[in-house]
Amino acid sequence: MLYKEIAIDIRTKITKGKLKYGDRLESEIALAKAYKTSKVTIRKSLKILVKNGFIRVVPNSGYFVNDEDMIASLNTTNAKSMHEIFKKDNINNEVVYFKKIRAEHLAEIFEIKSSEFVFHVERIRYVNNKSYLVEITYMPEYLFPSLTKRVFKDSVYQYVDKCGYSIYNNCKTMQATFLPKRFEEFPGCNLSEPVLLVTNKGYLKTGNCFEYSHSYHLNNEITIINFTSDNL
Repeated sequence: MLYKEIAIDIRTKITKGKLKYGDRLESEIALAKAYKTSKVTIRKSLKILVKNGFIRVVPNSGYFVNDEDMIASLNTTNAKSMHEIFKKDNINNEVVYFKKIRAEHLAEIFEIKSSEFVFHVERIRYVNNKSYLVEITYMPEYLFPSLTKRVFKDSVYQYVDKCGYSIYNNCKTMQATFLPKRFEEFPGCNLSEPVLLVTNKGYLKTGNCFEYSHSYHLNNEITIINFTSDNL
């Protein structure tokens, strides 16, 4: 098996509950034997799972499925978090770009063919009529064939729920950067000031990646809410 196929198989065992929170994975040698491959291949597979937040490495102990607190921390959504943070405020979304495109370089992320389609959406999110962030989102057509521009004027995650899907987790990375030049004309965008870029991969309980997004936060601070298992 290829390393990506092994990563998908292990990820599926986690999302299906065959591997539970806190479980220790077999050693690289044992996994290599089970999948009839090399340790190098197994290591590449595990690296993907670590990067996407499904497992963690404990030095001198091995690989473990992320525990409930870790999953709860990851299992937040931009839309819900914003409504939690700004529940007394007015949140509006302006969709500035909406188009269906070939997956091409995004095919690997969504585990689809490069000839298949994804939706490319860009929107500005406002809090009390002040631009808060610029968001670039990609979602695969095969999961959301009826996706429309209107969805992005409201809550994307509520739409995912209405489609009958259950969100498993979100794997986020953060870094300081500058806005792309094409954002120059967007409200509140200053190309000379650094912003916080949050890149997110969202996964369903089926193991499918349903969203890949880049959020450029335009304000000088960001609030992150971690939900515990009691209020998920």
